[in-house]
Amino acid sequence: MDVNDKKDLCSPREFKGKIEKATKWCIDCKEPLCVSCFENHNAHRYSRNHHVIPVEGNQWLESLKIPLNEYCEVHDHEKDLYCSSHSEIICLTCTQTTYGKREPAFRLSDVTTNAKTSTLFSILETNIVDVVNELKDIIRDKEKNKVEIEKQKIAILDTIKNIRKFINNKLDQEENKITEELNAKCERSHLEIDNYVKFLNAILS
Repeated sequence: MDVNDKKDLCSPREFKGKIEKATKWCIDCKEPLCVSCFENHNAHRYSRNHHVIPVEGNQWLESLKIPLNEYCEVHDHEKDLYCSSHSEIICLTCTQTTYGKREPAFRLSDVTTNAKTSTLFSILETNIVDVVNELKDIIRDKEKNKVEIEKQKIAILDTIKNIRKFINNKLDQEENKITEELNAKCERSHLEIDNYVKFLNAILS
């Protein structure tokens, strides 16, 4: 199975040798959860305050290349501080050297302690859901466009068939008209020739 496909599967279920599609992503545990495991996850004291978002939201965050629990490219230390002045995740050394003293800088663990009830997290979660819903709407619109394009194709083909039928009927009518005129002219010519031959034979006799 492809590594990317496993991100869509419930991690606890997979650990038990079972396959279940994930619907949630726990930011703290860094693993996907199915509906059942998400309910169990919320029931446990140690994990009920974890920060959980829709699995589509995590995929969206990954697509934006947002660094989560990564190491600082400059100092090779874990990025565990949040600089509110610059809205950036940094390491401890960043606050003392590279950019000069950064104030205020908070530990990510402190920032996210009450994230579930914070306005910032609610806005982020709402924005993620809105983006996911918008993408779903776009997909639905594209599917509708496919149906409309197919209908237009059928309508165009039907129009072409009708035009072709009309042209064929006109050609048939012209063919019949020309055939009748040619037959009439041939009959008159034959009659004239027959009469002329008859006249000549009468002279010879």
